[in-house]
Amino acid sequence: MTDEELILLLADTVRIACRRMTPGHLAALSGSVAQAALMPAKPDWERKAAAYATSVGMLGDATGDPVLMRVAGHAAGWTYDVAFAVGPSADGIIRNAHRRLLGYLRAGDADAAGREIEDHLRGLCFMRRLFRAAVAAPDEDLAGQENLGRASQNHMIYGIRPPTFKRQAQHVRTTAHTIEGRCRQT
Repeated sequence: MTDEELILLLADTVRIACRRMTPGHLAALSGSVAQAALMPAKPDWERKAAAYATSVGMLGDATGDPVLMRVAGHAAGWTYDVAFAVGPSADGIIRNAHRRLLGYLRAGDADAAGREIEDHLRGLCFMRRLFRAAVAAPDEDLAGQENLGRASQNHMIYGIRPPTFKRQAQHVRTTAHTIEGRCRQT
């Protein structure tokens, strides 16, 4: 599965989660985002990146759909790898994106929430490409360089398209259309 495919699937998952989210899910997600925001970035970025990724995984739980939970779980692992690769320099960007996402979820604006996660993850992907390009240039000295080797190794497994991708994508589209149809009827 490519990065773009995963981002689009997660965006659809977030839209569905927004429509199905209970106050309990929203409270748990808010608590997770708040806890991650309070962690210091510099001494232990790996732990903070994992906390941010956990929030992404919780979005799948809010859908109540096992396939979407797997998509969000996969996206959480991918998000961790990307966040870990870009390092603590992305802390403010991630924190602010999660706060905006929570605002859209609280307002029940599914389309804005989906766009926010798409824009946010594409931005992180762009940052990762910049970091990789800088590391490839031997004369450049880049802070966070030590993180890139491990993150690149972790990310390699996500470049392989799993055999169930088409089935998962179809399920996400079908679920999204069903929910949109129900929303229009009410």
